[in-house]
Amino acid sequence: MASVQVHRELDDQFLQCPICRKRFEDPKILSCFHTFCESCLLSTLQLESDKIECTLCRSEQKLSKGGVRSLPDNKFINDLSAFVNSKTSKCAATDQTEYCQGCKTIASGYCITCGDYLCDACGAVHKNMTVSKAHRIVTLQSEEYQTIFGGVSPFLRPIVCPMHPGNELKLYCETCKVPICLECALQEPIKDGGHKGHKNSHLKEAVEKRALGLRDLKSYVDRRSVKMKRTMETLHDVAERIMTERNDLGMDVHQYADQ
Repeated sequence: MASVQVHRELDDQFLQCPICRKRFEDPKILSCFHTFCESCLLSTLQLESDKIECTLCRSEQKLSKGGVRSLPDNKFINDLSAFVNSKTSKCAATDQTEYCQGCKTIASGYCITCGDYLCDACGAVHKNMTVSKAHRIVTLQSEEYQTIFGGVSPFLRPIVCPMHPGNELKLYCETCKVPICLECALQEPIKDGGHKGHKNSHLKEAVEKRALGLRDLKSYVDRRSVKMKRTMETLHDVAERIMTERNDLGMDVHQYADQ
């Protein structure tokens, strides 16, 4: 029962879209690191606008040629959602259950090109679409899938580029503040929505730099928190002294009046 409660808390605290207040559907992450459903972002986008505003922090982000759909998927949220689903499902007692990216039913296959889990029906549609008919889908029971992912946490699996399926995100565009693949780095920004000519760094280095910045920020907040706590304690002591002096003064006034 305790584990069920933990999974519910994970769902409530980390897997709900700030806009629709429901479980994330196709979560997209903005440059400010806030995440929303793709459909929710589309609903907030101004007509023919090439910029989108975060509804939480009000920061603006310029969209590429692909619009909202080209924004990076929040792979962590997708994996966390799959983890919570697997742990709360009845079949989780014996195996890790993966869910279809399209219809959210139990998946039977994995698209190595896209990095998405698919059920039989969605897999058939995927193979019949012009843009994805050349993609390679393997069953979850296949030796190839087990060799690549068997025993590997979903949080350690490669994150593929939403603009160029099959390409792993290995770079970080310092100009646009988004992770990109090698193909993104070679494409023209205006014509193809790429990042050619932008300042790039290795994604691992960018993550380490961001982590260092967050650690420094946490240390600063911790120091400020201690200082604020001491200040509050001092104010509390001062308030108690003022109340004591007020009561003593009141008693003196009454005694003087009685005389």
